[in-house]
Amino acid sequence: MKSHSFLILTATILSVTSLLYPQSLVDSRMNSEGEVNPAVTDSNLALDLVEMVAHTFREKGEKAAFASFADEKLLQGYYLFALDMSGKVLAYSHNDNLIGRSLINTIDARGRYVIVEFIKLLQNEENGWFTYYLYSSNDSRIPVPCYLQKIESDLFIGCEAYARH
Repeated sequence: MKSHSFLILTATILSVTSLLYPQSLVDSRMNSEGEVNPAVTDSNLALDLVEMVAHTFREKGEKAAFASFADEKLLQGYYLFALDMSGKVLAYSHNDNLIGRSLINTIDARGRYVIVEFIKLLQNEENGWFTYYLYSSNDSRIPVPCYLQKIESDLFIGCEAYARH
C-alpha cells in the first residue's frame, strides 16, 4: 500500500510539474502508457526536482525558480532549498522563516557540519549526493539523502528526500 501511495504522489507531482517544466524531464518519469514508472525512487525524484528548478532558473530566472518552492502539494516529503556558498538561505520550501539566515553551523546527528560539507562537495563537483543524519524519536539516526547542484559559482540548490522516513 505504501508503494501505491508513493506512485500516486509521484503521478501528482508529475502532473503539476508538466505545467512548469520541460516535457522531456517529466516524460523521463513515465512509462509508454503514460503511467508513473515503478522504478521511481525517492532519490530519483529528489534529483528530478532539483533538475527542474535548475532548468527554470536558467530559462526564467531566480524568481520563477524559487516560486516552485512554495508548492507544498508538489513537494510533499521533499524539501527544496537554495543557499549561497556562505551558507545563507535564499529560498527554502515549507519554511520561509529560514530565508536570509545562515545555516553554516548546522550539525547533524553524527556531529558533522552539514552545510560546510555541502559546500566542500560543490567546490569540487557541479552536483552530487550527500547523506546527513537526523535523530528519530527513539534516538536512532535517520539517513536523509540530499541531492545538490551548483547553479552559479556562488549559488546551489538542493533537495532533501524525507519521503520514506
